[in-house]
Amino acid sequence: MVKNIKNKNIIVAVSGGPDSIFLLSKLVKKKYKIIVAHVNYHFRKESNQEEELVKKICNENSFIFERLSVDKKIEKIYSKINNNQEAYARLIRYDFFKEIAKKYQTNYLFLGHHKDDFLETAIMQEKRSNKYLFYGINKKNYYQNLILIRPFINKYWKEEIIEKLNKAKIDYKIDKSNFSDKYLRNQIRKKLFLLNLKEKEKMLDYYKKINSANERKRKKIDKIFKNWRIKDYDVDFFNNQKDLLKENLIYKYLSTQFIDENISINNNKIKAIILFIKNKRGNKNYRLKENLFLKIKNQKLIFLKDNFKINN
Repeated sequence: MVKNIKNKNIIVAVSGGPDSIFLLSKLVKKKYKIIVAHVNYHFRKESNQEEELVKKICNENSFIFERLSVDKKIEKIYSKINNNQEAYARLIRYDFFKEIAKKYQTNYLFLGHHKDDFLETAIMQEKRSNKYLFYGINKKNYYQNLILIRPFINKYWKEEIIEKLNKAKIDYKIDKSNFSDKYLRNQIRKKLFLLNLKEKEKMLDYYKKINSANERKRKKIDKIFKNWRIKDYDVDFFNNQKDLLKENLIYKYLSTQFIDENISINNNKIKAIILFIKNKRGNKNYRLKENLFLKIKNQKLIFLKDNFKINN
């Protein structure tokens, strides 16, 4: 599934839904040392049933089971960072994954995203009217100290996953909140649900053609970004780049350092951050949103969350 990590610890995010249960069922056959990470938000009455299912699967397969039970105290802390429930739940989840990664000395996090998730994300990106070099979700990317692996992002549609689970008589739970119209992603999901596989493949092909056209430019930026990351986001290294490259580097920096996709990353904000770095005003912070700042410290660009450094 992924080369060069056999016999190593990997974290698998498992909610109890079909996507993550299917992923776990496939990983059983691989020579990975699996740590299952589950978050119980207690948002719904089914939450405890989902946790029990995941725990049962772990016991049957001798997987390490790590769970986080989100109480009102945790929820209150994170809701101050972002009052959008979907957004702060994501922050809670990924902070938990980072803790588990540190505990088991691994960077690998496996996620059950599939082709529907790719398409939903691409449509959301296009609606924001920003010029993306890549639409959708990468099979492999980075978030702070984590390496995110999505084996099925280009392989299966949701309905194919459910069909395979049903055929194999593997139990899973359905999160009914996914059908709510409260969030944009759910609204897009409901519209895609009305399409057949041929229609969705046609839409998917449209975004993949755009991605293919941008591949050369994206690889160049990825290479420069990797060097910038090795240099701990040195501001002089950044200031020596061409203006157009700077814009793409800032977008990549924000998207890899901050998991909350609801953060506004528009052209005006990117240009303001470039100016902030150019001026190198170490005594000032750049406010991205409530409780989240950029700061230059020792000639390095860092994130601050409530005045705590969160770069890794």
